[in-house]
Amino acid sequence: MNLVKLRDYWLKVRSYLPLSIRDRVLYIGNLFFASRIVKKNRELKNIHLSKRCFIIGNGPSIKNQDLTLLKNEITFVTNKFYLHKDFDKINPKYYTTIDPLSFEEDAGRIQLLKETQEKASNCMFFFPYWTASTIQKYNLFQKQKVYYLAIGGEMKENKCFHSDIDKPIPSLINVVLPNLFVAHYMGFKEIYLLGCDHDWLAQPSDAYPTHFYDKEPLYKKSFSLSYEKTIPYVLDLFRSYRLIKEKFSDVKIYNATAGGFLDVFPRVDYEEIVKNKK
Repeated sequence: MNLVKLRDYWLKVRSYLPLSIRDRVLYIGNLFFASRIVKKNRELKNIHLSKRCFIIGNGPSIKNQDLTLLKNEITFVTNKFYLHKDFDKINPKYYTTIDPLSFEEDAGRIQLLKETQEKASNCMFFFPYWTASTIQKYNLFQKQKVYYLAIGGEMKENKCFHSDIDKPIPSLINVVLPNLFVAHYMGFKEIYLLGCDHDWLAQPSDAYPTHFYDKEPLYKKSFSLSYEKTIPYVLDLFRSYRLIKEKFSDVKIYNATAGGFLDVFPRVDYEEIVKNKK
């Protein structure tokens, strides 16, 4: 299926629809397309049954943790993690990016994707389904195995949302969250979180985004949010973690981040966990 031609055809057809109908057709069309593209994910069901994994966020705390201890573990990494000095030593297995800004079709963003592709050549990738046409258009990740996630909808109370990644899953505002869905689908029974500092409310609103790396590639100061706008984002994030914990009650999720604000999951000592593997 030529996704670039399919996208262009869909955009052309959509432009002729009345606005009142367009949104409804857009939702149905996206849902149909997403459902088709994520069927491939079924081959990942329970491939790591009863094992453990580590999901690594990009918070500044991982600068002070020896991540080389994870070289023999199954690891998920995210976004700009290819910038980490120990990337090659860790040799991550899975790589996820969901930020829409990462897939903007300008030269700078495409170059960053190419750098990720080159550095993380041994990784398996997860992207939002709507990036498929862009990835095909620029011949990205042709040598890597790529899976897509149908991200959309709402994280509802009472566990009323899909958890299987071969179906549309809720909108997820932080890249760590989809990795929890993927890890659960793969059958992991122990999941450890690293680099999930989530300390934005402890920083001034005009402070530079806090990551393990010193400079955000192509970061624009205009993207920074006021403190008032950041509070609902953080509330939504922590609520999402809670709902995932309730939904995935058959999995043990631990927070191995050094410090930080994430209090939804039990805390464990990272070095003790990796050095005392059963």
